[in-house]
Amino acid sequence: MLKDKYLLVSQRLKLVEMLTETNALFRKPELIEDVGDNGWTHPWRYVDALRNYLLLTCFDVLGQTREWIAFDAWLKAKKCREERAVAVGQLTDTTNPVAVASALHEKYVELYGVKLSFYNFIHTVISSDARTMLYQSIKVPTTLGSPQGINSNQAFDSARDELLFRIRNRYTHQAQSFGNSSGGVFDPSEKHYDSGGREVKVWELVVSDFSEENQTNSFVRDWPNVLISVVKNGLENFKQ
Repeated sequence: MLKDKYLLVSQRLKLVEMLTETNALFRKPELIEDVGDNGWTHPWRYVDALRNYLLLTCFDVLGQTREWIAFDAWLKAKKCREERAVAVGQLTDTTNPVAVASALHEKYVELYGVKLSFYNFIHTVISSDARTMLYQSIKVPTTLGSPQGINSNQAFDSARDELLFRIRNRYTHQAQSFGNSSGGVFDPSEKHYDSGGREVKVWELVVSDFSEENQTNSFVRDWPNVLISVVKNGLENFKQ
């Protein structure tokens, strides 16, 4: 199982590399699409979103503490008999079939949930330096406008975890693409420097959330490079 996961994640990293190599084919201003309200998008956004998604799925693969199994298979598998017995023993209502189903599923998620594996990768599998690099590549949340200074307190780190998981899940379940269009117009490999000649990483909008009161924006920088580095770090630690 260890060898299979290492191979699968390595193959996914290679696929991301291949997608990146297609950028020159997409870098055409004539592909810009008007989306109204002085906004625009570009097909590269979907390639960028796919890269982000593929890398984020590596988080839950490398964060699994046991071999994943689907809920319906878990209900029947002989190897999971003891786990089910524990779940049944904790039931407080055995007369309501909906309550029973809910309790069993809750126990299953506790053991095999994707979120559990995803967060375990961030908090346990990767090194503290890799985690810091990951968190410092994310700005969430901010009100409408430019990102403010980095806030590294625990509340913001938790919000960053949630954003990462939301990007992964919304792509899977809602077909929402969280990528950046700028790579379809500007060369992503182009470096940016401040007035002192130091290289800086540009913040790019990745998610906008709307409510009746306002709009909140989340930004990332140096993606997918940071995600690639974090997955590679996790891969090395996973192999050990």
